[in-house]
Amino acid sequence: MTQHPHDEFDDVPPYKSDEVGKHRAPGSPAAAAGGARGGLKWIGLLAAFVLVIGAIAYVVSQFGSDEEGPTAESEDQQTAGAEETGEPEAQNGEGTDGEGSDGDAQNGETAEDGEEETPEETPEETPDVDMDYGLIVYNYDGTPGVAGSVREQLDSAGFNVVDQQNWTQGWTTCEESAPVVVHPPAEEELAAVIADELGAATCASDGWSDAEVIAVVVGADSLP
Repeated sequence: MTQHPHDEFDDVPPYKSDEVGKHRAPGSPAAAAGGARGGLKWIGLLAAFVLVIGAIAYVVSQFGSDEEGPTAESEDQQTAGAEETGEPEAQNGEGTDGEGSDGDAQNGETAEDGEEETPEETPEETPDVDMDYGLIVYNYDGTPGVAGSVREQLDSAGFNVVDQQNWTQGWTTCEESAPVVVHPPAEEELAAVIADELGAATCASDGWSDAEVIAVVVGADSLP
């Protein structure tokens, strides 16, 4: 190589190991280590910034959830309260309908046909009479079988028929034609019950008081 004469640049003191960039290209181990530490510092700062942003976002989201939670619960409670309030109304409505239905039923079947139901007639009570009092069935006009037929009818109705005979002309029937029930005046109620059974008239006569019987006088009109 050609030797150069000594000049002022030959008097520059030697570089130290940590000096970079004065007249040398970076490439020494010290310079490389310094660059790596600088890059890691910025990466750490960026990571810390990301963590801070994430933490802020989490706190904001949690705060928003806490605000929405009670609102949702309040709406659910209001809905449940409305349903509970509506339930008695439904029950009251059913009670009203039920009372109306019962009222219609009690007032008669007037809702469908518009006609009032005729109340049933209460049957008249049978007078307290002596059903064991003796009866005699008389054939008034000689019609065959009429006395026996009426006797069976009275027996079936619970009366006490003690005999059956033919009627003697001249006995009083109070000018009534058969059928007629001739009775002692004291047995008027019992005679009326017998007359209702046969569709007959009644006749009070003292002549039957001593005999203590009622004469049931029947004829052709008494046959079924």
